[in-house]
Amino acid sequence: MGAGAVDRADSIVRGRDIEPVWALATDMICSAGQLLARAASRRLVTQTARTGPIGVMMAFSNYCAALEKQGVEITLIYSGSHKVDGNPYSHLPDDVRETLQSRMDATRQMFAQKVSAYTGLSVQVVLDTEAAVDSGQEAIDAGLADELV
Repeated sequence: MGAGAVDRADSIVRGRDIEPVWALATDMICSAGQLLARAASRRLVTQTARTGPIGVMMAFSNYCAALEKQGVEITLIYSGSHKVDGNPYSHLPDDVRETLQSRMDATRQMFAQKVSAYTGLSVQVVLDTEAAVDSGQEAIDAGLADELV
């Protein structure tokens, strides 16, 4: 979910009290775009539009072996015990991975709660999508779109 997406979606919800706000997925409306579309008054999809996922992800790259093979040594100079958590020049310690996983789980929960509040679907129904990507009629069947165009 992109930075600022939740605040923008909340402003769309406030705007729909003033006048209708429609979202149209013609090709793809995924992740943060999905959140923004869920905030609209009406959600339209084409037959082949890809919609979803309602989930979050984070990627971690570890360049240690590649850099070592090239003879490159990285020295991190920092202050604050968590400043370099998740940096690509060190192995990912289990405790840092657990912290990052916890943040992803909390963000997914917030995402689902927002979609629930915007659409009237229960949080559990939203979570049960398991971040799947649907198209057209599947999105309507899942309650994540209103009309096929």
